[in-house]
Amino acid sequence: MDLQHENSQLKAKIAEYELILSSMSAPVIESFLGNVVLVPLTGILTLERINNIDQAIFDYVAEKPLSECMVIDFTGIDVSDFNYIDLHLLTERFEKLNKTLAIMGIRVLHSGMNPDVVRHFITTGYSLKSESFPSFRTALQQLVRDGYEKAK
Repeated sequence: MDLQHENSQLKAKIAEYELILSSMSAPVIESFLGNVVLVPLTGILTLERINNIDQAIFDYVAEKPLSECMVIDFTGIDVSDFNYIDLHLLTERFEKLNKTLAIMGIRVLHSGMNPDVVRHFITTGYSLKSESFPSFRTALQQLVRDGYEKAK
């Protein structure tokens, strides 16, 4: 009986940790520029995390329909973070996300991709159809040059 009780407690603890991890998948952060948001990606990418990231983005856009631009930042991503997902599937999902946001009228920018990440994406045939910048800061600088103004 003790083993069954301990097993139940461990399963409950695992479920709790999974919930915590899924809630941390990717925040959508408003920037100082009006209608511009940041989605910083960090850590190991799995299909479940990608699904959660997509859902967080679409939930945000549904709540804030005035969003005009989204910067997806890869600074916290390293090639070792791809060990738990098929790279073709990952790049396919990012292409689908970019296309969906573009259809919704949201400008998508990528920032912070290191050379190893870029190399891995390119080997899958990923074709980046959005603008890319070395850092979130340079992406914001370009948006200011493009006429985006501070949030009021």
